Order: sequence, then C-alpha cells, then structure tokens
Amino acid sequence: MFDLGNIGKIERQAGKPRAEPFSHLLFYAAIALLVAGMVIFLDLSDGHLLMLDVDDRLRALQIRLLASGQVGWFDLSIPAVRLPEVYVSPWSRLVDLPYVSISGMLAPFVGDSLALRIAFSVWPLAMLVAFAMLVAVFVQRSMRETGWKPLRTALVVCLVALVMAPAFRDFSPGRIDHHNWQLIAMVCLMTGLQRYDRMGGLIIGLSSAVSLLVGLECLPFVVVAYGALVLSWLAKMPRAEVVMGSAGGSIAAASVLLGIIFVGPVGLATAACDSFSAPFALAAFGFGLALMALGWWGAVHSVFRRMLLLAIAAVAVLTVVVPLYPECLRGPYAMIEPVVRASWLDRIPQEHGLVFQVLNGSTSLLPLFLVLSLIAVWALAATWKRRHEERGQVLAFAIGVVALVAAVVQLRYARFSISLMPLFLPVVLVALLSGRLRPAWPILSASSALIVVGIVFAAVGLNRNPARFELIDTMADPCEHADFSALETLAPGRVLAPHGLGLPLLEAGKGQLEVAAIPFHRAAPGLSTVFAAFLSGDPAVRRLAVQNFDYVAICALPAGHALPGGEMYAALINGNGWPGLVEWSPDSLSPLRIFRIDQAHFR
Repeated sequence: MFDLGNIGKIERQAGKPRAEPFSHLLFYAAIALLVAGMVIFLDLSDGHLLMLDVDDRLRALQIRLLASGQVGWFDLSIPAVRLPEVYVSPWSRLVDLPYVSISGMLAPFVGDSLALRIAFSVWPLAMLVAFAMLVAVFVQRSMRETGWKPLRTALVVCLVALVMAPAFRDFSPGRIDHHNWQLIAMVCLMTGLQRYDRMGGLIIGLSSAVSLLVGLECLPFVVVAYGALVLSWLAKMPRAEVVMGSAGGSIAAASVLLGIIFVGPVGLATAACDSFSAPFALAAFGFGLALMALGWWGAVHSVFRRMLLLAIAAVAVLTVVVPLYPECLRGPYAMIEPVVRASWLDRIPQEHGLVFQVLNGSTSLLPLFLVLSLIAVWALAATWKRRHEERGQVLAFAIGVVALVAAVVQLRYARFSISLMPLFLPVVLVALLSGRLRPAWPILSASSALIVVGIVFAAVGLNRNPARFELIDTMADPCEHADFSALETLAPGRVLAPHGLGLPLLEAGKGQLEVAAIPFHRAAPGLSTVFAAFLSGDPAVRRLAVQNFDYVAICALPAGHALPGGEMYAALINGNGWPGLVEWSPDSLSPLRIFRIDQAHFR
C-alpha cells in the first residue's frame, strides 16, 4: 500500500529531494521498452507492419537515391517523379543521415541493398531506446518528491507506457518516416520546460530547431512553448529570464547551424512555405536573438516596459519576415488546386477532425481520446494546485493540452497527443494519493462524467452517416496483391497512373519508369494532370493530359464489383477498353492492368 502520510511529509520538506541513482532511470526506461517491445511484436506478428505508409516508401526512395550517389547532399529531387518538372522533396536530410551512415558502414560486408534494409530496421529501434529514456526522465522528475520506492515508480512508468502504446508503433522496424524524430523532439521540448532552468532552456531551443528542420507539423507546439516562456517572463516568475534567454539563444544558434548543415546556404536563402527555409530560419533566428537579449537583460523590472520591449522586438522581426515572404501567409498547401483538394486532400482521414471521423462511421479512436481527456482534466487540477512550485510542469502541460486539442481538430496530430498527454498521468496519481485533489473531487467527477457521456454520445448518437465508397476512392489503391513483374518487359517511359499506384510503380520499375502522381502535396501539378486524364469528360482535355505519357496503368476491380461512371478511368477499372489504349498483358490475371498509349488513335 502507498504510504500517503509519507508522501505528504516529504512534499513539505524544504530543499531539493535527493536525486535517484542513474540505475533507477535505466530501470524505468527498460520498463517502457518492455511495453514498447510487446506493442511492436504484436504489430509485426502477422508479418505486416500496420503503420507502414506512403511516407515510408517515398523516404526509402529518397534515401536510396542519396546512398547510391544519384543525387547530392543538398539535392532533394526525385527524378523518377515528373509533374512535368522534377519532384523536389520538402523532407530534411537530418532524417536520412543515420540510414545512409549505417548502410555505408555495412555495405562493404553485406552489399548495398541488404545494408539499407538493415539500417531501415535498426535505426527506428535505436530511436525507440532514446524515446523510452526521455519518457523515463519525464516521469521520474514528475515523481521526484514522492519518496516512492523504485518498484512503485516503475509501475507508474508501465501505466504511462500502456496508455501511450499506440505511439510506439512509430518506432517499428521499417518506420523510417520523420514522425519518430518529431515525437522525440517534442518529448525533449517537454522535458526542457519541465526542468525550467538554464539547461532546460538549451534543450527547448535545440529540440525546437530539430523539430522545425524535420517538418513544420510541430510549429504550433513550438510557438506555444515560447509563448508560455514569454508569459512567464512578463509575469516576472523566478528564473524566467534565464530560461527564456537560454531558449532564445539556443533556437537562434541551432536553427542557423543545422540549417547550414542539412539545408545548405542556397536552401536557407530560398523561400519554401512547407519546409524549413528562409522565412522560418529568419524568424527563428530573429525571435531567438530578441528573446535572448530580453531574457539576459535583467535590468527591466516594469511589466509595462517588458511588454513594450517585447512588442518592439516582435514588430521588428515581423517587419522583415512578412514583406519578404508574404506568400507563406497562405499556408503550406497553397499549391494545391481546388480540384486536387476535393479529389485527393479532402479525402485523407488525417486531414479532418475527430467529429468528421465519427460522422463517417469511424469510432476506433474514441476510447483512447476518452482516456486522454480524463487525464487532461485531472492533470489540470493537479498542476493548478502547484502552479507556483512546479511552474515548468505547468508550461509543459500547456503543450500536452494543445496537442490534445490539435488532435481533435485534425487527426494528423493524434500521435503527438497520444505521446504527450500520458506523461501527466503520474501528476494525477500523486495528487490523488496525497489527497491534494480531495476538495475538487465533486467538480472533477462531474467533469469526467460529462466527458464520458459526451464521447459515448459521439460514438452512438453521431454515427449515422458511414462513408460512401466512390469511384474516385479507388485511385488511392496501391494494388498491393498485384503481380508487377509485367513492368520488367516495358521499355523506359512515363506512366499515367492513379496516385495510389505511383510509388509501387517506381519501386517495381527499378528506375526505368517515371510517374506524375504520388500522394503528396508537392505533387499537386501531377495529380491535376492525372485527374484530368482519367476523370474528364472532354476529349480535348484528355488528349492534352496524356500527350507526354507512354503508358497507362490502373488497378482493376474484381469481377462483379463494377462502379458506375462514363470516364476513361471507370471504363478501365471495370475491365473495359478505351480507344487508343493497347493492353500490354491482356492474358494476365493480375489486377494491375498496363496499356500502351497509341497517341494517334487516343480520344
């Protein structure tokens, strides 16, 4: 049984609690790794990685191009994807570096292909170890005043790991996309906020710069973190100047240094509104220097003067950044045309919120969001009770709340909410067992009941309109069980294919084929061409769209599953022909159907 009296006694002791041995931290990390290992084992037990997606496949292609020397370090182009211009990836070389390094060391012994496969399996697991260590560090610091024995703390770590179990799948072998990097960076950011000292500020700045370099998805969390630091500085909280100053200097230095190494001077001088480039580097450097100067200039004691200096610094930075790069005010998806948005982007589940998913018949995430919401409500009460003693924990909790809200609004943030909010489960448990939350139990119980009732109503009452499968939805089909061997008989050329087939065709074509459409926002011009060719009812539009292609490829529907439609795409997937298309393998039983384009007779 927990000794509640001992907890209260220890919490009232003056001074810092005695630090635990490093061996305890390793023990806690091992517990988290054990839970993660079970999740990954269950995921891989059927031989199929549940989380593997198009991001991993394109990242693998990008890494292979770099490892083989076909492109340079700062050259992010993928020549086999032509829109008609060559596709240029927005992804960072920081993510590619470990895979290329590991494969480079192993290639002399096992060959290039096997070396890369080993790297794709080993490095995500290495990142999992780092992630588990960070989780253990955060939980250990959350419980440093309880006086609990290591086995009891290990039990709490196990509970935290079980709640965040779905996040561990982002570290499975083969998950080589950048999301595992982002999760590590965000837990690092939370740890820096939790520390709330000079070293914590350095961690905040470095993790923020890394997250922005890897991808801009975490930009809202970085903005909230620095906003929280600024508010604590305006409120003249103890150590706020030190933390904000070191965080500002750290992000300013790290953004420039990492940008030069992984983006290059030319990339840093170029505006790309969907990746780390000139506008974001300049903003990070400018705001970072301003916060460093304000934080380390401790002579300003008036709140009004602090607000005035902060406003002057912000206006100065924005006056430089906004006029230079006004196009970035339109967001990262400005290049996506309305037709492409309606036909592709708006049909991706992660681009919508939780309510949209429920309305379309998907309720699998509701139980998990119920647990996360309950943790948020109870952790809010627990942290608010100790907001003066644990100000860093309060700032970190703000990031967890933002992650939860962001996940409800847009499901692409679900992995962050699942990874960050469970970190505050120890705060709830300690507060409950110490009796600190006893006065608030009626309010907390009523709030929890409302959350449960609301989510149950969403699961049962709103689930009235299951998503309707339409013709255009089949264009996302990667044709996983098809026989792609027929591609080996094709001469090099360009293939007009739905976006779902783009990456499988590139992988099977072994560099001999080019495609125009892949399911990524920078491929919007190629997607537009493919939609015009397949779905337009105007023969002139179709002929213009296919004029630069040599082949057409589609994934045919099984017999007896025809979908209505009079367009070229409907005719092909239903097993019918089309004027000007000559089937390359008419006797094949594979759903992958390949046609040679006879431009003279195509209509």
